[in-house]
Amino acid sequence: MQSQCQRIGLKAKREMDARAMSTIRTIGRNSPARRTGRESNGLVSLLMGLLVSIDAMAERRRSRNALSALSDEQLKDIGLSRADAFHEASRPFWR
Repeated sequence: MQSQCQRIGLKAKREMDARAMSTIRTIGRNSPARRTGRESNGLVSLLMGLLVSIDAMAERRRSRNALSALSDEQLKDIGLSRADAFHEASRPFWR
């Protein structure tokens, strides 16, 4: 036989689960693919892929700028020469 505390805990868990499912249904209803039709799913995927690519290019540029800003001692610590750092920093951001 369940104690009153266990029954209250079970009831609270059910209410929490119901709220979570309600939120999931609301998110699903408001998604761009649902609002404009299934054909937009490809467009959304294309745009997300484009954003990921742009972010990767920006990260490469930031990393190369940081590498070029290191001192000769810091470069030596990581096993690079100033020429190596210059070569890497001069590469285009899309590579």
